[in-house]
Parts: sequence; C-alpha cells; structure tokens
Amino acid sequence: MELSRPIPLASFFERVFAPRHRAFWLVVGNGVLWQMSYVLVDGRQVIAALLMQLTGREWLVGLTLGMGTAVMSFPQLYAAYLMADGRARMPFYRFGAHVRWGAVAVLSVALALFHHRPLLLAGMVVCCLATTWAGLGYGSVAFGDIFARTVPARLRGRCFGLRLLGGGLIACALGGLVRRMLGEHSPLAFPFNYVLLFGISLVLLILGQSCFMCIDEPPLPARERPEGGFGPFVRHAASVLAGDRDALRYALFGTFTPAAWAPLILILPYALTQFGMHAGVAGWFVVVGVVAGVASNPFWAWASDRSGNRVCLRLTTALALAAVGLLALTPLVAERYRTIGGISAPLAWLLLVNAISEIALVGSSIGRTNYAYEIARDGDVPLYLAVFSAFTAPASCIGLPLLGWVAGRFGYPVVFAVAGLCGTAAVAMTLFLSEPRRRPPGGTVTDLCSDASTALLADSDAERRALCEVGD
Repeated sequence: MELSRPIPLASFFERVFAPRHRAFWLVVGNGVLWQMSYVLVDGRQVIAALLMQLTGREWLVGLTLGMGTAVMSFPQLYAAYLMADGRARMPFYRFGAHVRWGAVAVLSVALALFHHRPLLLAGMVVCCLATTWAGLGYGSVAFGDIFARTVPARLRGRCFGLRLLGGGLIACALGGLVRRMLGEHSPLAFPFNYVLLFGISLVLLILGQSCFMCIDEPPLPARERPEGGFGPFVRHAASVLAGDRDALRYALFGTFTPAAWAPLILILPYALTQFGMHAGVAGWFVVVGVVAGVASNPFWAWASDRSGNRVCLRLTTALALAAVGLLALTPLVAERYRTIGGISAPLAWLLLVNAISEIALVGSSIGRTNYAYEIARDGDVPLYLAVFSAFTAPASCIGLPLLGWVAGRFGYPVVFAVAGLCGTAAVAMTLFLSEPRRRPPGGTVTDLCSDASTALLADSDAERRALCEVGD
C-alpha cells in the first residue's frame, strides 16, 4: 500500500488559507474578536455585577439576561420576512451591527453621566442592552444564512471551536483586566471602571463585525415571498414549524433550557447575596470560565464535526444539570471547609461550578447553533432561526426574571429545585431529537458538507489528497 507523502509546510499553509477558505477564516476572525469583546461585558458576570451594585435585585439581573431571546425574536422574524424574496443578506447584518454599536456607545456615556442616580441608570442599562439584542436579532439571521452558505457543514464545528479557542486565549488576559477594574483596589472609581471595559469592548466589537462584513456573499435566486404582509408571513412561519416534526421537537427542547440554566446564570448574584462576596470576584469567574471554555472547546468542536450536534446537546444538557446539583451543595461545602487550595471554600467551590457550567455552555453554543443550521430546510435558514427564537422567547423572558424574583423572595433552594426538574425534562427531550445528517440528500443545507472546499481542512492526508483531486 502506498504511504501518504508528507505535505510541505508552505504548501499546507497555501492550501489551508486558499481563497476558497476566505469565508471560513473571516468567520473565525470575527469570532475571536467577538469573544474578546464579550468577555468585557459578560452578562452573567460584568452586567450582573453592575446591576447588583446599582439595585441589589436578582429579578432585574434575570430580566436583563432573559430578555435577549424575546427582544431578538421580532427583529428576527421581520428580517426573515424581508429576506424571503431572496435579497442579499449582508445589508441586514450591517444595519444590526450599527444598532449595536450605537447602543453600547450610549450605554458607556450614560454610565459616566448618570451614576449618581442608580435606578435611572439601571433602567438605561436594561434599555441599551435591549437595543443591542434587537440589533443582534436583526442581523443574526443574516449571519446564520451567510455562514451556512459559505462554510461547509462538517467544518462548522471546528470553525466555532477556533473562534472560541483564539478569542479565549486572549480573553484570559482580559478577564484579569475585569478582575482588576472591578476589584476593591481598582485604579478607577465607579462607574469609570465599567466605562473603560465597555469602551474597549465596543472597539473590539466594531473590528469583529467589520471582519464578517468582508465576506463575499454568494448570490441567491429570486423567490416569491408568501402572499400578504408581515402578519400572514408569521402565520406561515408557524405553519412551517408545526409541519416539521424535527424542528418542533427542537423548539420544545428550547423551552426547558432557560429554567434549567437559571441557577448557573445567576451564579454571581448568588455569590454576592448569599456569601457576601465583593463584585471584584466577577473577574475570577470570567478568568476561570474562559480557561475552562478554551480547554473544552477542541472536544466540542471535534464532537460536533464527527458525531453530530445532537450528541453535543445531550452531553451539555446533562452537564448543566450536574452543575446545578453541585451549586446547590455550596452551603454544605461552606459549613464543612474554611478554605480549599488557599481560597475561601465558597469561592473555590463556586469557581469549580462556574468552570463546569462554562464547559457546558461552550458545548451548548456550538451544538445548538449548528443544529439549528442543519435542521433548517434548504433556503429557509433565516425563517427557521427566527421561528426557533420566537418559540422559545416566552420561556426565557418570563422564566429567568421570575426565578430571579423567587430567589430573592423564597431563597435559592427553590430555584435549584425548579432548575433540576426542567433540566431533567430537557435531558429527556434530547433523546427524541433527530440527527439532521441522516436526512436524504437534497433536503437541507448540510449537503454543502460534500463540497470540495473541505479538502484543505480535512483530518487525514488520504482524505485531503482525495478531495484535492476533486477540487483542483
């Protein structure tokens, strides 16, 4: 049998970065910069710390973190409606990006001007974040459709893995900046420590989204939009979901996940209110979360590409359920131990739980995003993304603030119990999800996986050589 000849290093790089992989690397660059931007305004840590400093109310944190899906759903549906005739997607992404940039800029200015009026400032924080979510919703369906048409299905796991890996490595240092700025000995007084974080985040966000805008969007054939206006289109979207058994099961799965993840989303308020920790611990949570995410994302990327995204959804949902169980044990750990590894026992245990939840979150992000792309019918990616978002919006928008209020009124054990029940139901729902890659050819965007552009990123020399013969 003929042995595979080694590929020269220069030839390898020439092939990996060939023009036909330009979109792949632009998406990776976009994700790296986005990850760096996000870590400075992480909703579960930085935004939660800011709102707790301003109001001390868990329900407001839950509302802010839970409203994202609901606020995104209408712009997603409307953008999908406008795109239904086959028009170019990139202008939608650009408009959504500009909305987000403006909202973050306004929020930074508001922090500097209204810090003496905490309730007013908290309301402005919620409004500005809602605006950023609306901009994200308007542009996300365009992002998903362009991504699905330019990056082959079996490269998407490693694409998202590289996004998280590259951004995560740098985000570790930025997590240290968060810890420094929000700590008790911060060089900048409140609120200018947050203003600095938000300002740097805005610059990185602009660079990252500009990177995605450099992708050359493939043309789309003109299509007829469903008859009538936006209202009939919404009814058409609902009928699409009702008529697709696999999509409906996935949407039902999504209704259980907000409550199942709620304690992990409220982990910082839990640390501040139940154990008297300082807001500066947000930096520790960011650093530990980033390290855990970076360490785990190669596995999730491999699992997504090799075993399918259904496997990722099953594993991450079960892992999140386990993390909630460990979080509920924190008071017992605090009673039994004073320190763990030189760190106060409650903080050390919460950092461990946060690391586990971040591992699950990274896998869930890769699995859910790619599963939604794969389950959508060919040409209907924007419609499916919008429908999934709208279907799960009530559970997120109502469930998270409600559980935040329950935590403040009745205590966190009640929240843990509800999350345990919903998490168990979500794990059970994953057993009924189908594997989109087993569908017959010609029905979904997954057929792009056979494109010869997978050659230069193949996993073996034999596979790479065979595919290169087709492509070259």
